[in-house]
Amino acid sequence: MDEDTFLTAGHCTSGADAVAIWFDENLEPLRVSQSFFTLEDAIDSQNPNQAAAYSKNVLTHPDYDDEAFYLHDVGVVDKLEWTNEQTVTTYGKLPELGYWDDQIAAKKKDRDRYESVGYGLQWSTPDRGLSPSNPNRRGDEGRWERLKANGELIGYRTLGGGKDNDAYVVLTNNANTGGTCSGDSGGPTFIDNSDVVVAVTSFGVNSTCAGTSGVYRIDTEDDLAFLREYISVD
Repeated sequence: MDEDTFLTAGHCTSGADAVAIWFDENLEPLRVSQSFFTLEDAIDSQNPNQAAAYSKNVLTHPDYDDEAFYLHDVGVVDKLEWTNEQTVTTYGKLPELGYWDDQIAAKKKDRDRYESVGYGLQWSTPDRGLSPSNPNRRGDEGRWERLKANGELIGYRTLGGGKDNDAYVVLTNNANTGGTCSGDSGGPTFIDNSDVVVAVTSFGVNSTCAGTSGVYRIDTEDDLAFLREYISVD
């Protein structure tokens, strides 16, 4: 989000002492090699899969609770230190206060479209499709390749948060046409064709990565106040 601050989900930062970050399009060599076990391994200059950046300054929304993660599911990794000469010149921008309220109030034809980004599963198959006797069985596939999935706004859901706590937004999610899946958590949701980040991937409501996905909205007053403590705003 700026030269030393990375945005993610609260359930990705909660309990973490440190975070290492990679930005490559394809991280499959990293997954296959499993060449890191500690932060020191991840940032070792002799490691061919060395992380691009890291920090021990990992922060989670002060009201985050694992038991109700969907209510405050946002976190940041601040004061990033770079391990190589990688240069980042374009940063995400925070949304305007109440952005999602305006989108819900708009007619469908006037609403924005979105692009979510992550490194999660490519697909997930129901257990009943995994019988060894099934010649066409296809299990979950996890290639760490950067995914960019388009989506449309469906509505709000609260998971018990109450009518006055519309903590997250529901987007279309279809594994056949491109949607988020397990492992994409914390990835940004942009307004399509822009650098404005309006949410972070929080969870899916279907184990096979179909149907819909929940993204945590970051346009509320308390979230913007939390994020602006760490993110430079022009």
